[in-house]
Amino acid sequence: MNILYIWNAMRNIRIALCLFSSVLCCPLFSQPVIIQKDAEPKLVSEGDYVYGIWMDDSTIITTKTSYNGIYKINLNTGEVAELLDAKWVGYHLAIQNSHGKVIFQNKVKFERQISQVNLAKEVKPISPLGKQVSFPWVHKNILFYMEGGEPRWFDKDGQAVTPEMPFAYYEFDSVYGVQGNQKWFIAGGNDLYYSVTYSPTGDRIALEGLNEGIYISDFRGENTVLVGKGNNPTWSPNGKFIVFDRSKDDGYKIFASDIYAHDGTKEYKLTSTWDYIERYPVISPDGTKLLFVSDGSLYYLPVKIQ
Repeated sequence: MNILYIWNAMRNIRIALCLFSSVLCCPLFSQPVIIQKDAEPKLVSEGDYVYGIWMDDSTIITTKTSYNGIYKINLNTGEVAELLDAKWVGYHLAIQNSHGKVIFQNKVKFERQISQVNLAKEVKPISPLGKQVSFPWVHKNILFYMEGGEPRWFDKDGQAVTPEMPFAYYEFDSVYGVQGNQKWFIAGGNDLYYSVTYSPTGDRIALEGLNEGIYISDFRGENTVLVGKGNNPTWSPNGKFIVFDRSKDDGYKIFASDIYAHDGTKEYKLTSTWDYIERYPVISPDGTKLLFVSDGSLYYLPVKIQ
């Protein structure tokens, strides 16, 4: 009888510990970002925008249909200012420093060039025109791109540098890492990769593959997590999770899309609406606003990072 009593007591303790553990792991406590209850999307600007990125907490840089033109939107006043009137300049926009330097890739016939435009609308070429110029990335305020198979780095003052941290890029459906004169393979073969996004903490990257969707990986490709179907991943300001959209289409047109978050271990659904087709989500630097595009207009939702 004493043995049975002890066994039952130990079983009850185990059950209590499991219940306590499950509470601690509940999404209510672990969800990395929360949209404020009953919050409605706030209109930033109507138009035919493709996507937007944050220059700072109240300034959005964006482009319009077919990636034509570069525009600045003041979130407080709603004022839209055209920075550059040109075709095909808005596909891979990036911000270098908080003083208003927008990096972009422009095309002239079959050649490409990395350039910048500032808030005074002054345009300055960075790379020469060429057929082997990649898209630009800005990571920890360092501009990086590949030219003729060789890496190029520039600091915020436009000086050529060789940083001590790793960078990543995609080429011919695969992803590679580079640091100084060292290059290595990160991912490829299992998918057709076409996008790389850097975590602000500098330890992880988000990849997009044509077949399986989104992945989270380190710069060596040694710890890779398949997030699954989705598009347009961007990192949170604290680098702890990504947000992305997952859409539905009928083969011709996207008719629904919602925003999700993923921290490398678990997925969280952030929106579930039929009134908006939320795409290209990106969180503001201060972590309080989630910008997205729906039917060509820019909106944001108030959020709180846990």
